Amino acid sequence: MSSTDRDTGIITICLILLTVFSTGAVLYVLRAVLVPFVLALFITMGLSPLIDVQIRRLRFPRGVAVVTSVMIAVLLLALAGIITSVSVARMIQNAGQYQQQIRVFAVNTVERLPLDEYGIEWQNVWDADIRAGVLADFDVVILPAQGESAIRDGNAPGSMPEQYVGGLGAQGASALQSFVEDGGWLVAFDASVDYAISTFALPFRNRTRGVSSQDFFLPGSIIRLEVDATHPLGYGMDADAVTLFARSQVLEPTMSRPGVSTPVCFPETDYLVSGWTLGGDEYLAGQTATAQVAVGSGQVVLFSFTPHFRGQPRNTFKLLFNALWGASTDGLPMGSGLGCAG
Repeated sequence: MSSTDRDTGIITICLILLTVFSTGAVLYVLRAVLVPFVLALFITMGLSPLIDVQIRRLRFPRGVAVVTSVMIAVLLLALAGIITSVSVARMIQNAGQYQQQIRVFAVNTVERLPLDEYGIEWQNVWDADIRAGVLADFDVVILPAQGESAIRDGNAPGSMPEQYVGGLGAQGASALQSFVEDGGWLVAFDASVDYAISTFALPFRNRTRGVSSQDFFLPGSIIRLEVDATHPLGYGMDADAVTLFARSQVLEPTMSRPGVSTPVCFPETDYLVSGWTLGGDEYLAGQTATAQVAVGSGQVVLFSFTPHFRGQPRNTFKLLFNALWGASTDGLPMGSGLGCAG
């Protein structure tokens, strides 16, 4: 699908949504007139034929036919009300799960756009697929931007259809470990870095994990990046770049070991380009933004931010693309990166 076709499709969807919302607004404003009108239509179009049938075929007196028809209508309305109330109650009860699924679907759909636009072939892999051992057919696995427990445990059984419950579990984690140790690459960005760090025992920690929003909070600010353009992950990048930090993460090394590089760092000073930050000097300044760690014959790449956030920041697309293409490129050098001050 071309970029023009995709843009046309997005515009069409937006127009449909705008039409639906506009229609709803008009109906809400005119409800005082429309409610009696709809009731009149219902009586005319619904009850009249029923009354006529009772009079002509069943030979009921008109009065009896009217009373019978009204009783049937009341029963039907009551039944519809019960069904509606049960459905609404169930929707309210599962609102959190619906919201999560819609958010994940929307975010993941938008974040796949750069891969499609630049002709990078990808395939969605389910938890069950990973546990079944299909990863041998792939060069690289991208973890979605979900928290550690969401990836590991997933949704509780019975909370939604069977194919959407459960997570990778111990079996899936073992499959990922084998995949990387045998030469595969794994890319984790934003919230999923916690899962990667835990699963592969990487020498990093998420500096902001568990930190209160009263101490550290960047809901959506533009942050400066320092990039090692000589590192394979930084190929084609300028030494100075920017990224959107939207409640993202901050990496901090916990120990020194071979096979670790930090090609992208947050500056020690003057890191805020646009927006605002709370606690940036304490938690973000000078820390690691991107890390690459050798695990067996493979590599794990950690992006503390989302380099392809909603398919928009072309400034950092190359960081992601270099990680993907690096997975299928032999002989890449492995430098130490910038050595972030943090």
